Amino acid sequence: TNSSNNQINKNIDERKVTESDIKNNISLERKRKDYVTILPSTSTPSVIAFHAYLSKDSSGPLGAHHILQFDVVPLNRGNGYNVFDGIFIVPATGTYVFTWSFMSEGHGRVDTQLMKNADIIGTRYADSLFSTVWDFATGTVVTEVNQGDHVYVRLGLASTRRVRSIPESRTTFSGWLLS
Repeated sequence: TNSSNNQINKNIDERKVTESDIKNNISLERKRKDYVTILPSTSTPSVIAFHAYLSKDSSGPLGAHHILQFDVVPLNRGNGYNVFDGIFIVPATGTYVFTWSFMSEGHGRVDTQLMKNADIIGTRYADSLFSTVWDFATGTVVTEVNQGDHVYVRLGLASTRRVRSIPESRTTFSGWLLS
């Protein structure tokens, strides 16, 4: 089995995501499926939970249906959240809680949607369009999901200014398995 372990490790090394993959916005789903094929899960993790946040403000207004890629992941039990594409792939079927919080800057508007595959399962809106102060919104959804479902936060409409995320108030995305 030692030679088969070496072959598995070699295959994994050959499938590492490169910087050019990220820059060219190549889908990582194909590579993720390869990992599952090579290293099938032997059991469901006892705890599935993740928490991620944006380390900084967006660079400017973002387009409609832009998936927010939360780039700091302090917790990823069950390894379902992918920092490269912002998508949580459900490791085990069950009832989950998902929550997301975000901020619009003054004179800005941010409309978000929590997505399960292609379905909108939650929406929240932060509107500072006619104000100089930031607006903040949080959404929480409890839902049934199946193993392999994709859950993510995207913009419903184009934002009018930046999505804010500062050390005192982070834009976040979290989820955990209830049962």
